[in-house]
Amino acid sequence: MEPTNDDLWERAEQGDRAAFASLLTHEGHAIRPHIASRIPRRWRSVLSDDDVLQAAYVDALRGMGRFLASGNGSLQAWLKRVAEFNLVDAVRMLEAEKRGGDWQRWEPLSPQESVFAFFSQLIADTLSPSKRVAREEALRLMEEAIRQLPETYQMVVRMCDLERCPMQTAALALHRSEGAVAMIRVRTHRELRRMLGNTAKYLSAG
Repeated sequence: MEPTNDDLWERAEQGDRAAFASLLTHEGHAIRPHIASRIPRRWRSVLSDDDVLQAAYVDALRGMGRFLASGNGSLQAWLKRVAEFNLVDAVRMLEAEKRGGDWQRWEPLSPQESVFAFFSQLIADTLSPSKRVAREEALRLMEEAIRQLPETYQMVVRMCDLERCPMQTAALALHRSEGAVAMIRVRTHRELRRMLGNTAKYLSAG
């Protein structure tokens, strides 16, 4: 007999990730038409509702305890918000790629310069005019953070953000859709910002 939602919630509250994943899949089916309708027509050939929902499921599983505390009535609403948030970021990334990317791809950079440029891009919003990044420390922290990522995420960030390959190239190498790579980049950038934490400890007086 298939477990009921109450059964799944009881198991999930006991730490059963498989039960929580089942709850997420159930709620994902309910919001799938809405998410599909929010994907801009121009990107539907490369970005699917499944790409968006898979990223939202990963976010939910990472914060399983926090979301369980909200109760099952809020799970669908939360999953919908996260999926929409991820979708907006993925579309922005695809638009930037179409315009030529966030980088001037024709400007050759050494491996260290690429790492430093990516670090600076990630923390740009936290920098003040009176602060500057300690270069060697930034390189060490950036490489350390990248090494902590799952292997696929490492490959995406190294290809797209450090080697400056188009996302289409990374998609072919990973046997994934371009939209899936965009979603991975969105989550990777967010995760790297989280891992880098409070940038004040990387900065010195200018």
